[in-house]
Amino acid sequence: MKRFLIFLLAVTIAASCAGCDFSSAEPSGQGVSSSESSETGETSSVADPQAETSSPDDVSSAAEQPAIIRNANYADYENRGYNALFADKYLENGIRLVGASGEKTGELLFENSKDQPSWSFAQWFTKYDISEYYDRSYTDGGAEFTYASKGKFIGGKYVPAKILSVNSNTGKIYMRLNAQVEYDRPRTSGEGWPHTLLSQGFDDRLIKVSEQSEIFMTMEYKVTGFEDIMGASADPNLHCGQMVWYVTLQNRVRSNPDYGTYVWFGLQLWDNRHEGVKVKEFAQQDAGKEDSTNQFIFNPAGDYYFENGMQPAVGERRKVDFNILPVAEIALNKAKSRGFLQNTEWEDIYIGGMNFGFEVTGTYNIGAEIYSVGVYYK
Repeated sequence: MKRFLIFLLAVTIAASCAGCDFSSAEPSGQGVSSSESSETGETSSVADPQAETSSPDDVSSAAEQPAIIRNANYADYENRGYNALFADKYLENGIRLVGASGEKTGELLFENSKDQPSWSFAQWFTKYDISEYYDRSYTDGGAEFTYASKGKFIGGKYVPAKILSVNSNTGKIYMRLNAQVEYDRPRTSGEGWPHTLLSQGFDDRLIKVSEQSEIFMTMEYKVTGFEDIMGASADPNLHCGQMVWYVTLQNRVRSNPDYGTYVWFGLQLWDNRHEGVKVKEFAQQDAGKEDSTNQFIFNPAGDYYFENGMQPAVGERRKVDFNILPVAEIALNKAKSRGFLQNTEWEDIYIGGMNFGFEVTGTYNIGAEIYSVGVYYK
């Protein structure tokens, strides 16, 4: 993880997991059909991503065209005067790939991508990098891509280790991680676990948290499926399947001895251990394996961002709109009370970066659709 922190924030940002569980399901209308039907595992042919174009005679003047709302959630925040922290919120410039050890392994691009990707897709501790894909396709006139990594035949069916689909017209994302393919045996204490995380660093657009009146983490999502391969053999203190979302509350004052240190401030969007129970607060150091960041993790209780404090069920679409400001200050104070960021005051804190996706510490498969995601402030 330390290598990823350097890569993403130039100082430090990485992914961490408090515990995980996982199961698989097909995306709604976004399955990679050719990967399921292929007998060889060879990469299938790729649809032409060239979008259709109209002649000038077919297009009315801009003044006559109604405004097109590509994503209603984004439009809502912007119409209410909020600033978007994320760059390229529709992922139009594609995604930079980060491999199992933090190295750059390639890019997933659209034909119309013009600039360098603002997004990265981290694949920590995964065996099958999605850059060496088993199958890919372009749909929606080339505006949507779907990549499936290599994997294994299980029960006579080819199962990719991971799937990633992005629609650059709407910003919709589908992610799937089949840890059944990643693990040859149940994970033991101290061993790493597979991650698939979409991330951004904010070095070029840092916002000082104490100067904002509101900072919202907002996401609309659905866990489309979960499959438990472990059963009764799972240890809930060691094995889990999680969908998480973290921002870093980071000291970015160069003259401060704590410069670069941070709190992992995260929402547990889904965890197989929390089905039917309230999500409790979680606070401890990121530790337990060789590449841990050793920074402080704070997950607020579900009462702050879930209705009745309860996470959604599999198949339930849920929207989170969470003004993090009051709870972020609680997180910093708790970190300081545990011996972290001892030279840091609230006025020293900025949002340094973020990531969201899956961390799976047990033999589980999980998939999710993200309809919108962003950090908005004013």
